[in-house]
Amino acid sequence: MKIRKAIRNIAYYSVVGCSATAVEWLVFFLLNRKLGLHWVPALVLATVFSGFTNWAVGRFVLFQSTGHVVSEIGKVYLTSIIGMGYNLVLMTILVEGLGLNEMVAKVISTLLVFTWNYLIRTRVIYKGKLKRQR
Repeated sequence: MKIRKAIRNIAYYSVVGCSATAVEWLVFFLLNRKLGLHWVPALVLATVFSGFTNWAVGRFVLFQSTGHVVSEIGKVYLTSIIGMGYNLVLMTILVEGLGLNEMVAKVISTLLVFTWNYLIRTRVIYKGKLKRQR
């Protein structure tokens, strides 16, 4: 039964993660490819937008309120900033070290950082308090 709940929660979080990722990739693409902004500041700005999306959609779809909205948003952003650090390291390796296209590197790094975000949000920020605990 625990495995079923875990799979269901990961599936719901995938909706959250995919929403935030769509916003992040769109903002990153527009800033980097369309406006010519270097990939580092484009990544930082994209993280700001995706962090809010992650919090808002997460609260709507999966997570119960902690009762402290400002603290909750702060923790989600802190998690996003640390995730952005992982993104920067991974993308530096992939873009500067291996010569991959920035967007390809962004996709690869996002897949790896997804796990970080899920674990921190479910175990630290919301401490297992999920809306979907049936």
